[in-house]
Amino acid sequence: MHKRRKKGSGDPGTGKQRMYERLFNEQLKKVSALRATLVVARKKITELSGIVTAFQEGQANRYEVALTEEEMIVLADGDRDVSDMLADQVLALARARSIM
Repeated sequence: MHKRRKKGSGDPGTGKQRMYERLFNEQLKKVSALRATLVVARKKITELSGIVTAFQEGQANRYEVALTEEEMIVLADGDRDVSDMLADQVLALARARSIM
């Protein structure tokens, strides 16, 4: 009599488990990429905020001023001289950090 060959290990749900593991790993890669992007964005925002602050204070040659995130948010919210793009980046970073 002909015997059927088993597919996989024969454990029910193994295929689903592999599928979920693959999906999880894909999501993990996306999260890792987003975190790396956030790190770069934080550095750029800090640098840009320092430059903006230095120009506002008339210290264009000393733009290494590092601000805390709270100061950047206050700067972005309260000071209309700051470019809208910088304000959007700062607020987006703050929102992203609160999600994580």
